[in-house]
Amino acid sequence: MNQTERDLYYTEEDFEQRIQRKRDRALSRPILWYLLLTVICVFGRDSILAPLGISENVYYYIRYGAPTLATLYALLFIKKKFLGWFAGMEIIFGFSYIYAYIQDNMLQGNILVYLVTTLIVCIPSAICIASIEDYEYFYQKLKLTSVVVSIIVLIYIYQPLVGTTYSMPASYQILWCSVLHVNEVFKKNSKKIEIILFAAFSVFEVITIFIRGARGPLLCFAVYLAAKVIIEMRSNKKAMFTGLLGAMVLVVIAQNVDSVVSWISLKLNQAGLYSRNLQYILSKSIFDGSGRDVWRDRAIDLIWERPLWGYGASSDVKLLGGQYAHSLPLELMFDFGILIGGIIFIVICLYVIGIFFAEEGVKRDLKLVLLSEGFVMLFFSGTYLQSIFLFLFIGLLLSEEHRYKIRFGRRH
Repeated sequence: MNQTERDLYYTEEDFEQRIQRKRDRALSRPILWYLLLTVICVFGRDSILAPLGISENVYYYIRYGAPTLATLYALLFIKKKFLGWFAGMEIIFGFSYIYAYIQDNMLQGNILVYLVTTLIVCIPSAICIASIEDYEYFYQKLKLTSVVVSIIVLIYIYQPLVGTTYSMPASYQILWCSVLHVNEVFKKNSKKIEIILFAAFSVFEVITIFIRGARGPLLCFAVYLAAKVIIEMRSNKKAMFTGLLGAMVLVVIAQNVDSVVSWISLKLNQAGLYSRNLQYILSKSIFDGSGRDVWRDRAIDLIWERPLWGYGASSDVKLLGGQYAHSLPLELMFDFGILIGGIIFIVICLYVIGIFFAEEGVKRDLKLVLLSEGFVMLFFSGTYLQSIFLFLFIGLLLSEEHRYKIRFGRRH
């Protein structure tokens, strides 16, 4: 190959890379915009944007309108092999919503929000992330988004004008940011200054969740950290050190739990801060279900009344008196019946277990980050029908499945 041919070859290769980067940008945009605009329109309007006095309807249209436009453009770049999955999921969930609506099992006021979130945000996001080639690019953009999201929520949660001492939605927004920042601490190629900054950032985020947030995000964070340490201990010295240090700290706290709790209570009182989580600990009701046991028992009774087909998507909210089932397996069986819902749940669980044996890389890191709010959380809070994190995890699974099929086909 002479110099002219070599120059032409590299030019064509660079051209293909530029085209692919353009595709990855387009595919990433609806996901990142939704995560960012949700925080701006829900928490920013009551804090940094409060003086503007913008109408709530404007925030609503921005929150869902901009990601919808970005999604329509991104669909031009999804890989053809995922078109079947896209159409299949849209049809299944679309008919499930229709099934619930026809039987009057859906709250009328929630129809539009559910349809938009599931059919226009969550499912397309799964297909978009499955079609991405450069996951490192997506991860870096997600990291940048997480910093902005965290700052906005922290301003909201500590701003005197808001006057809130407890916010479950805000603490869950901080959750996914904090686990992503912890992942930066474990990365082998991270610079020391980055490790220190992200470690300090994540510690402050977790303290904020403890002071101003719910118990659920703390549990999700603890599960993520334990899973991350266990996975990384095989090859990462930082993880081994973190695991040993964490075990020692837990032992010390367990032996002096009353003194530790009293000291934390004293310091918070001196700072004029109220912590709902601390009050749960002091009253020894930290494991109280807050009425969720009643809703779950009722959900189980209703599932057994219609075990074959279920009641249709989002039907639990109406049939449980305005409450979610607050349990991913129960919600799936409530919507699709015991057989289909149970199979879906088991398949997801098998893939979650597979993460512990997956190869090191950015996709494994992304799966762990997404699972904190897209799997663990759904066992006691929220609904999977509005969880973009669960659908992003499913999208990564679709990408992996097709990669394995291609490899298998080449071997044979």
